[in-house]
Amino acid sequence: MIPARRTMAFSLAAFLLVGAGLSMVYGLPAALADARSLAARLQVDAWREGAPSKNGVEQRWISVRDQLLAALAIAPENPQFHSDLGYLHALRGLQVPAAKQYTAMAELRQSLLAVAVEYYRNAAVLRPMFPYGWAHLALVKHYINQDDAELWSAYDKTYAYGRNEPSMQRILAEIAFARWTNLNRQRRTALLDIVRDNPPRLNQPLLVLAAFYNIDLQPNTAKP
Repeated sequence: MIPARRTMAFSLAAFLLVGAGLSMVYGLPAALADARSLAARLQVDAWREGAPSKNGVEQRWISVRDQLLAALAIAPENPQFHSDLGYLHALRGLQVPAAKQYTAMAELRQSLLAVAVEYYRNAAVLRPMFPYGWAHLALVKHYINQDDAELWSAYDKTYAYGRNEPSMQRILAEIAFARWTNLNRQRRTALLDIVRDNPPRLNQPLLVLAAFYNIDLQPNTAKP
């Protein structure tokens, strides 16, 4: 019995050592990426929470982007790095004035927002039940008028995973109201259900958006 117990103890010790080794192999790069990107992530969070001036973003944008790219190279499957890079490119792109005709500035705007789409797509795939990645993917595609199956798939996943969150409701409303004429009945009804179920204080931003797009929030007919 004693040798058997010793064998079990040695096996358990070996298993724990292997587990610890794997934790170091996979954990150290992640920790290194987090440490190297801390300042950049704090800056992105600050920009998210406020309304940064154009000058404030331009002064640090390249440095923050490069820090996040370096972190992503170490931990390529970290969804937060993809999300932060998506936000960073969307922020810069949306500061470039939109233009109906082709100009160098219009091309810059489109290019930055297209990169944002790529990063938000990656973030959403890596964290598929987290509504924010899908919401931001849908919103940026809406901004660059990519009205395709991916936009509406991301929209529907935002609704599925985030319909009760006020920030997600505002994104859903912004996309839906802007495209209300062609919105199918199911999505119209789903958005009207949010308005119906919300307490009045949560509906105020949705009502503002509805008024901006001249949308009557009473139930009505829509495409099937």
